[in-house]
Amino acid sequence: MPQGTLLLISKTILPIFTIVGMGFLFSRITKLKLDPLIDIIIYITSPCLVFTSLINEEFVAREFASIASGAFFVMLCGGFLIFLFSKIRRFDPRPFYLPVMFPNTGNMGLPVSLFALGTMGLSKGIIYHVASCLLFYSLGVYLLSKKSGIKTTLKIPVVYAAIIGIILSIYRQPLIQFLNTHPFFFEFLRMGKKTIEMVAWPTIPLMLLMLGDRLSHTKVTSFRLPLICALARIVMGLSLALIFVNLFKITGLNRAIIILISSLSSPIASFMFAQKFDARPELAASTILISTLLMIITIPLVLAFLC
Repeated sequence: MPQGTLLLISKTILPIFTIVGMGFLFSRITKLKLDPLIDIIIYITSPCLVFTSLINEEFVAREFASIASGAFFVMLCGGFLIFLFSKIRRFDPRPFYLPVMFPNTGNMGLPVSLFALGTMGLSKGIIYHVASCLLFYSLGVYLLSKKSGIKTTLKIPVVYAAIIGIILSIYRQPLIQFLNTHPFFFEFLRMGKKTIEMVAWPTIPLMLLMLGDRLSHTKVTSFRLPLICALARIVMGLSLALIFVNLFKITGLNRAIIILISSLSSPIASFMFAQKFDARPELAASTILISTLLMIITIPLVLAFLC
């Protein structure tokens, strides 16, 4: 393996799992709950991160569409395969949709995008994350509860931050030209942007600490089925991503982001909703833990493949 690839893998893996480990140990040693961080991440820091990342880049419709389409393709096809397999083997697919169909685009996706591919990778990873949030909190909740998830989607501030960020990104150049002729507004908005960026900075370490905290409370009640689900999440996501990027000839950073995030572990939120709707939460929890541990092996392999 080339030295550059090894350096990239170490730069990605070490920071992520060091911070996750810190969250895990903190929770074990102090017995303090980090639950209040969830609301801070969801309602304050994460929307700020999405907003600032989008406005810092000029909006390119084709790139945005390719990443969002890739995310939808991977998750929707994954859901269809779960449904099809459930009909063949005659089992209830509800408990399998969220932990197998969706990757962890927040706690893992954004840090991996940043550490592996830099700030440009993070801005593209956010597009995948927003697409995943839209689908998770609408179709995903519907599949689990048989009730509309639209109301849940409308309560997620990341969606609104993304919409505002995209609009400002589209009109970025005219806005810059206007501000250059109005120094007062320029200075005012510059300070406002700096303030929002300061709030956004803690998002990724907080997400990783929160992931470590959640994993410390997760118990594997069985091993065989959660392992199958964890492998299905990673292998199915990776396979569908490869089909999409080759089918539509997606190249460069967009290709890397679609493949990398699609092959990540199960999302923490799948356990919370499984518990809420009594859809085998112990299976979701075990799948999250096993798939996250597998990331120590699979992320380096995927990065080596991409390089």
